[in-house]
Amino acid sequence: MYHKIVITLGNKARKIAQALRADAQRAQLIEDLLISCPFDQWQGIENLQPYLPAMSRLHTLRLETPDCNTKDAADRVHWRRIQAKSEETFRHSSLLNVPTGRRLAGLRSCTIHFVDHTTSLYILTEYSSLLLHPSLESLSLSCAAISSELTSSLAKYQSTTALKSLKLEQCDFSVEGLKAVLSVPASLKKLHVSENFHPPTLGPVLPSQLIDCLSPQVHSLSELTLLLAHPRTDTQFHLDDDEIYDLKKFESLTRLHFGQIPFYVFVIAHADLQDNFHRRSRINLNRLNFPPNLEVFKYSNIQTYGYEENIEKLQNTFFWNRHFTAASLFSKSLETTSHSSDQEYRRLRSVQIVLPLHSRSHVDPEYLRKLARPAADFLLHGIRFQVYDTDEPRGYIPPFLYGEFSPSHSVMVDSYRIIYHELSKNDFSKKRKHDSVSQDSAKESTTLPNEDKEDTSPELGFEHAIYPPARYRADMVASRAARRVGQPIDVSWLATLTNGAVEWQLLGLLNDPAPGVNLGAEIPDDDDLFALAADPATADEHPMGPNDANDGEFVPEDDWHDDEDE
Repeated sequence: MYHKIVITLGNKARKIAQALRADAQRAQLIEDLLISCPFDQWQGIENLQPYLPAMSRLHTLRLETPDCNTKDAADRVHWRRIQAKSEETFRHSSLLNVPTGRRLAGLRSCTIHFVDHTTSLYILTEYSSLLLHPSLESLSLSCAAISSELTSSLAKYQSTTALKSLKLEQCDFSVEGLKAVLSVPASLKKLHVSENFHPPTLGPVLPSQLIDCLSPQVHSLSELTLLLAHPRTDTQFHLDDDEIYDLKKFESLTRLHFGQIPFYVFVIAHADLQDNFHRRSRINLNRLNFPPNLEVFKYSNIQTYGYEENIEKLQNTFFWNRHFTAASLFSKSLETTSHSSDQEYRRLRSVQIVLPLHSRSHVDPEYLRKLARPAADFLLHGIRFQVYDTDEPRGYIPPFLYGEFSPSHSVMVDSYRIIYHELSKNDFSKKRKHDSVSQDSAKESTTLPNEDKEDTSPELGFEHAIYPPARYRADMVASRAARRVGQPIDVSWLATLTNGAVEWQLLGLLNDPAPGVNLGAEIPDDDDLFALAADPATADEHPMGPNDANDGEFVPEDDWHDDEDE
């Protein structure tokens, strides 16, 4: 009954406090505590505060101010008093206290959404004890100003905590302050930094300075999310060629989520920025120098007017020297960036693109065609390419509190599944014949489609799936790719890419309706190549289009470590 407590009304906190007063040992039973009350309904939380230090078995704590991002500073006085009581408990639980007197020794995960009584951001220096809990493994903070004043208070605690995951959401930071915060954990694995909706005041932070902030965790960091607030100053948009986000030294970094804020918020709030909206809001992917062992790359809020340019930069970077050159895959002449031409991203297996709000993907078939166009080239390199559309709830901004609607994502393009736009949906459903060919028998067949053998298999129709053996799968892909670029291509690596764990299928709009693969069939243009690949277990049952994209699961960065079987 007491192991997990969720308090959404102050009256409930008052009743739990009465129960703990009747039997003090009940506080030791609480393992998971969440406090998140609506404004004007939080009275009573203060009654529970004195019992927080007695919760010796507490391992998960989440405290959310009821007026986070919504109320004026004058309305925050009472909640500030509650924050002060919580900070006192954190101080007694941190390295600032002697080991024998520390509270909350079992705390492993903590989420804090606090406020300030004068500005939209509270000063993290006042709550620096949050960063000094010796056994805390996961910490999430929001709306904090991380100033250089933290340097002196954290200087003697470098590499002293067990923190593995740190999330700084809606924060503003200085170079010195962020570096001081990141120097405290002994081995940080996951870092999320987003400035987002609060106009930054502690900058500017240039790319080279930001990478220097991350340097204390250069050998341990495996997952990094950077959602940066541009603009800061005009110097941010006139960088020299050497001012890039150089992540080459982060050899342990396998997952990178890079992007910008939904910039329209700044435009609405600051009329002086409207004239320079396009120039300022663009983040050029040419300024990213990717880590050498990158496996998953996600780019959020890519501007629609820069989509093709930025995707071209990705292709130039990731495809360079990956068994065959990038230039052989495209009709346009592409130049590889000088700072990435010496790298081979052989471990890369997923690229995710998240579109901004109000994209045209649900209403414009031609726009959807443009989104899907690069998928074939990524697939030929063994890289899963996904494009997601964003639908953020009106009336809410990050951080999203308990019970609030959070952004949803729908998949628009996925190179591992059947993707087609609404205009093809009716023809597809009429002409596809389910259960035409048994997967088991098709997998066992090693006969090439152009060999002299009587064909007794049924007609597959408009589209057909191919289940050839591994070696032949690679040859088939090589043949089709060679016809597209006019020269032989070695894709022998494709046969062993998944170590036999996943059966690859190539789905194409082939002109010949006969079963199997007709290598002599005309290779369709990129604009007509909707179907690229599919999961054999779900391809026939769940064809996916713009209006039934629920089968395509969006993997947020918080769950990145759970998709090992992908």
